[in-house]
Amino acid sequence: MSVVNPGDFEAGIFVIYHASSRTALEAGNCVAIPVSQILISDYVGDGKVGSVTFWTSSLSVFGIGSGGGGTSLTGGGGSGGCFIATAAFGSYFNPYVKILRDFRYIFLMTSELGKAFVGWYYWVSPPIADAIRTRSFIKAVVRMALRPIVGISYLSLTIGVVPALLMLLFLAAVAFLGIQRLYRHSRQFLR
Repeated sequence: MSVVNPGDFEAGIFVIYHASSRTALEAGNCVAIPVSQILISDYVGDGKVGSVTFWTSSLSVFGIGSGGGGTSLTGGGGSGGCFIATAAFGSYFNPYVKILRDFRYIFLMTSELGKAFVGWYYWVSPPIADAIRTRSFIKAVVRMALRPIVGISYLSLTIGVVPALLMLLFLAAVAFLGIQRLYRHSRQFLR
């Protein structure tokens, strides 16, 4: 969960995105409203539901995402979208994409190494996301590949990184021992 604080738009932490419809917004067919066009950025709410007051030249559908200097919610130049996940799952608002965004905000953006990784990802991922977005088979493969990452991110958000890594290490050890035992049993069977 993210809360918009005073100065967050000006600092680029959050960006207001403009689209012609909610469907277009969810599909990533939107543009960022330049900070220079934001007259007021006043957040009123309880941290779950609220409103942000801002100025724009036309009435349409708006969404708020993280900042990062880009001009699109899901593509082009490093905006706040989880580019590849958004392309694979089909919506910036998909629950799996939200888990990955939350993991980025809470764990990656709190360290220099994490920030460097996110910067590299923003540089590399837009063309990959564009390739995924238009190919159904690749979308399905990427969704399957992302599910373990979403699971680890969810565990990290729920119980913490160290317990999640310990649980993952334990599961890997159990799987290794099971495979090793199966291999020994199959060798005895083949004799």
